[in-house]
Amino acid sequence: MEKLSIRQQQVFDFVKDYCDKHGYCPSLADIAQALSLHESTIATYTSVLKQKGFLTSDYRVARSLRVVEQEEEKPVTVWTLPQPVYKVKQLYLNNIH
Repeated sequence: MEKLSIRQQQVFDFVKDYCDKHGYCPSLADIAQALSLHESTIATYTSVLKQKGFLTSDYRVARSLRVVEQEEEKPVTVWTLPQPVYKVKQLYLNNIH
């Protein structure tokens, strides 16, 4: 997932905390009031968060913002392959002579 700006992170954190606390998600007015911003600004931030895959909503339903669960990034294991068999065989044959 993409990194969030400081303000985007604030909006995302507020939505997530509000949903966890109340059992339903906030309206744009709730978010705007809590963060001391205009609703149009919040609409822009939530739109960006939806584009980045952090939020989802149904534009026809009030309070339909939903937090998209993020998968944790797992460490990648890199395996090294042994020398190819023909190299080992060649080394063996060279040592015999």
